[in-house]
Amino acid sequence: MADDKAKKTKIDLKARLGKTTQMGMGAPGAVPLPPPPSSGGGAPQAPSSDPGSTSGPGSAPRASTAPPASSVRPPPGISPGIAPPPGLSPGIPLPPFGQPQRQAPRAEPKPTAAQQTIKVDVGEEIHEERKKSRTRAMLAALAGAVVGLGIGFVAGGSSATGERTKSAARGAGLLEKDVKAAGDKLGELETKLNEAADKLKAKSFPDDLATSLAGLTIPFETSNLDNKGVGGLPPRVLKMVLNYTSAVEQLNKSRETLRNLVGIAKDPIVKAWKEETTPVANFSVIFRTEGGGGKTVVGELVPNKEPFAWKGDYPASYKIVKQEGGKPADKSANRWQKGELPGNDLTAVPLDPKSVAGFSSDVVISRLNKAIYDMRTDLHGNEDNPSNPIPGLVKMSGDLAQELHKASLNQ
Repeated sequence: MADDKAKKTKIDLKARLGKTTQMGMGAPGAVPLPPPPSSGGGAPQAPSSDPGSTSGPGSAPRASTAPPASSVRPPPGISPGIAPPPGLSPGIPLPPFGQPQRQAPRAEPKPTAAQQTIKVDVGEEIHEERKKSRTRAMLAALAGAVVGLGIGFVAGGSSATGERTKSAARGAGLLEKDVKAAGDKLGELETKLNEAADKLKAKSFPDDLATSLAGLTIPFETSNLDNKGVGGLPPRVLKMVLNYTSAVEQLNKSRETLRNLVGIAKDPIVKAWKEETTPVANFSVIFRTEGGGGKTVVGELVPNKEPFAWKGDYPASYKIVKQEGGKPADKSANRWQKGELPGNDLTAVPLDPKSVAGFSSDVVISRLNKAIYDMRTDLHGNEDNPSNPIPGLVKMSGDLAQELHKASLNQ
């Protein structure tokens, strides 16, 4: 009984392979049914381990029913011309049940009109939201750019301001040296003027004053402010610098005027001081007639060509200097003693030296004294009004040097 069951379960492998190969030429998805067991009494031979053999040992070879090798379809996944993996004979397809079955894609149902309407509405909302998002992004970018520009402007302005402050500090250090040098000259000038004033009071002319004034030019002017960054100085310090510059330039002009005046005034002042003890007649008055008929008598002030001593005997005649045709001309005149004026000859009357001092030497001395006094006031200041004293250039120079030194520390 058991043998019968074993016989029924044995399958002819060669027949199976032949049918499978032929069926493999057809639809790959169909699974072939096994052939019915043989009805003969003899049991079929066990298959050989040789794939080309279908009979057991000692049996005669049977004719193969497999199709030619050229008609065998290579199994799926193996390209023609590529050797199959070990254990798999060429030309033998994989069992159809080993291949995954592919299902045809299922057609999606078409959306209804309502669904299409909803999709369109949602799409428009998304489009509007994206548009708003882009607008907000653009505004945010613009705001960021504006803020960035503002920060850059502030930073750039701060950097420029800082650089300007440093430049002004460096310029303040250079100006401090110039102001100190000018202050030294101002001190020397003040000393010379004080000495000259003391000599004039003693009626001794300061012979070296003109030479000293020529060498005491104050070395400070508008050009000293070039490339010093004075615009970056504190307003109070800048005002002091400008006032000091203007005052020094004006002082230099006054110094040059005084130097010229000293050179002109020396001879008349020395002569006037000498004549105070031994006065002389320097001027006379001559007379002449004016108008028709010579009825109007007028006098004319003229200098004496050769002044003579006021005390003592006057000469009967002497020479005067008279203007004729716009030019000075020497004329002989008789000193008037008696008779009518004018006479037939040129007649002159000597003048008292005291009466004409205000028109000659006294004027020169007064001008010189005033010029020296005014310059000393510019240097030393005027404290006549304690509630509003006027500082002098010497003090201004010292104060300005201190302020410039403080400003130079901001580097």
